[in-house]
Amino acid sequence: MEDYFVTNRAYPTGITGAYQDICPPSGGSGCIDLSVLVPDYLAIIPISPNAATGTTGYTVAINPSNGQISLSAPDSELGVTTAINDLTPLITFAKRVGSTGSDEGTSIDYLNDGSIISTGSFEGTVIFGEGEASETNLTAVGSMDVFIAKYNADGSLVWAKSAGGVLSDGGKK
Repeated sequence: MEDYFVTNRAYPTGITGAYQDICPPSGGSGCIDLSVLVPDYLAIIPISPNAATGTTGYTVAINPSNGQISLSAPDSELGVTTAINDLTPLITFAKRVGSTGSDEGTSIDYLNDGSIISTGSFEGTVIFGEGEASETNLTAVGSMDVFIAKYNADGSLVWAKSAGGVLSDGGKK
């Protein structure tokens, strides 16, 4: 569920503050359908060996005050409830990047591993990962070049690249 959350910035739909049964692979009504997790996040929907016919034996809920997801296996796991995630804080880092001329960030995208790709345009020289071992200085060839940079989930710079010719290649001048 956490990998799904990272990719989609939300949990599967229908999860509420009250524990609800998780639908078995064959489907069902009045239960939470987690089939969106298969096969990218789960090989199969697990079913407890002690599950009653038509259920998985597992329940799921979300705490509305902190966004924490909990799973419960009341029949097969001796009533244990397991907290999966505390979503506080959602923002784990912030970075400042600026050029000696005009610059503009245009896109940020989260990858499945938690890393981030950022794109935009700049003129002059721009420094990514300032002070880090992977610090990268890019200098625009033309009046406005484009950049793409990748950061690890902890905010450390992985790499930064630029592209452009002698004319304006992106953003505004």
